[in-house]
Amino acid sequence: MENNTFGLPEEYNSSVSEMNRRKKAFLTLSVSFFISLNISFLVFFLSYFQLVLQFDAILALFLALIVLYFNQFLEHSKSIIINISDQKIEKKWFNKNDIYDIKLISCVKIKRTTSNLIREIKLMVSGARPFCINGLDRFEEFNSRLLSSLDKEVKIYKIKEPIDYDHPLFYVLFGTIVGISFILILKVLVIYSNYFWLFQFLFACIVIVIGIYWLFSKPIAGTYGRHKKIVDNVMGTLFIVIGFALMIILKGSIY
Repeated sequence: MENNTFGLPEEYNSSVSEMNRRKKAFLTLSVSFFISLNISFLVFFLSYFQLVLQFDAILALFLALIVLYFNQFLEHSKSIIINISDQKIEKKWFNKNDIYDIKLISCVKIKRTTSNLIREIKLMVSGARPFCINGLDRFEEFNSRLLSSLDKEVKIYKIKEPIDYDHPLFYVLFGTIVGISFILILKVLVIYSNYFWLFQFLFACIVIVIGIYWLFSKPIAGTYGRHKKIVDNVMGTLFIVIGFALMIILKGSIY
């Protein structure tokens, strides 16, 4: 696609069908995870039926709240607007504007699905965090418009996903595998209960490391805009607090 006349800005909206697909995919993942957990519970923990029922109820409520929040988030994401001209890229969302100078883009990573559709475009911008664009309507047009506006020195990387993440069965299989793996870990902990403290310690360390990484990398802000930094800060802090809380609980149980 050729660059538009006079370098005037062009507007691109989020793809409603893609946001709806993500809703369905996440719901499928959650339901598959829940079903596989329940089947595994029946196989491994039938003797703890009352405890399983209580855990099941809490898990069902937790998953329902996550699905509800994720659906609301994707519903709001339908209002994302990307404007691009020869000078800048502007993202509009929730009355917030993130503006990036095209001349400061040093690298572009274009990720495609196995069907050769664009999944995501990641922009490396000098002096700013990476800026990710995904779920756009007319994504191919936007890609052509972007590439035509870049300097020749900008590095372009093309990446293709190794498997079909959009296949209807992918999230069913993934949710089932995660659910069964979770139960197997619990079963091992029951068998080797003397080493439970070691597992708890390692898990607490992993949670703290994830929190620190989240605070510094700010993945949500990188994908959805700078005004989402507060969400990253809350998430990172929450992980760190949970990690140290597990450490305190572990110390109390040992001594």
